Amino acid sequence: MTNNSQVINKQFKYPDGSYISYRQIKGSSPGIFYMHGSQSSIDSTKALFVENYCKENGIGFTSFNFTGHGDSSGKYTDGTISIWLRDALAVMDNLTSGDQIVIGSSLGGWIMLLLAMRRPDRVKGMIGLAAAPDFTVWLWEALPQDMRDKLLQDGIIYTPSEYSEEGEPWTLELIQDGNNNLVLNHPITTDAKVILFQGDKDDCVPVDVPLKIKDRLTSKEVRVIILKGGKHNLSEPHELLYLQNAIKEIVL
Repeated sequence: MTNNSQVINKQFKYPDGSYISYRQIKGSSPGIFYMHGSQSSIDSTKALFVENYCKENGIGFTSFNFTGHGDSSGKYTDGTISIWLRDALAVMDNLTSGDQIVIGSSLGGWIMLLLAMRRPDRVKGMIGLAAAPDFTVWLWEALPQDMRDKLLQDGIIYTPSEYSEEGEPWTLELIQDGNNNLVLNHPITTDAKVILFQGDKDDCVPVDVPLKIKDRLTSKEVRVIILKGGKHNLSEPHELLYLQNAIKEIVL
């Protein structure tokens, strides 16, 4: 089915003047609600793949840039899990209607689980792509003592990154706020159908994380798919086909 619905690019503004940039396609329900990963955007390979699939098949679609990402306002280092959850709730509550299938990549996968618990009547399905709930815990645990001391003293550290010479920024505020939003230490209450994808060569998210998510979910329909050779981005052509098939399965 081909749909000629126009893609809407707009901004959702908060009362204080800050804003979230979002992209939307009108289409059938349930709609797809896509959330990108840390320091990614709605222009990432996966986000655009899902957007194009929804456009071609007449499925409602919404994606947005978290605060401090893409062309949304703010700086990445000002962001926290609570702030990014606020963004997700604002977009879902104000810009969408009806049932939603939430797709969360990495950081977006953590927000996805928090969103499902807060809007159980709206979230009818979830697809996790290297979902990284509670990543602030294992980030802190992996830091050597000197880096922990520096983070406590300066409020920010930078870890090596292939994408930036300066390194990956991590703030003390993010770590502390993450502790207030943990999901793997209690039941994740939802009746949504869930499919979790994880690459066994992911150097960011441990391969056992989706199994931990599965054990915490109260849903009766949870499937974990480990992709052999898969890395963190899960953006190879064959991996995108797995994602496409998961969307078909849950939407139907």
